Amino acid sequence: MKAIVTKEFRDKYTKVLYIPGDIYEHQDEKRIKFLQEAKALGDTLAEDPPPSPKGDSAEPINLGGGWYQLPDGRKVRKSEIDGGEG
Repeated sequence: MKAIVTKEFRDKYTKVLYIPGDIYEHQDEKRIKFLQEAKALGDTLAEDPPPSPKGDSAEPINLGGGWYQLPDGRKVRKSEIDGGEG
């Protein structure tokens, strides 16, 4: 779980100093609740969304130097994308 720090404190397990605005992360929900009751933490943050699958875009990605990566993972020259000859 993650929460925003609202009051400066030092974590008793890691000895890391947290200041207001930092994000505190701990796996134990009881620890988060304890720090929230002590007014050291604010509301919990939503978990990070899972990364989107690679290649969900229909557009080729410009890799620089005239090279592009297609959604299927192939690397091709721009002339091959445009359907041009050569």
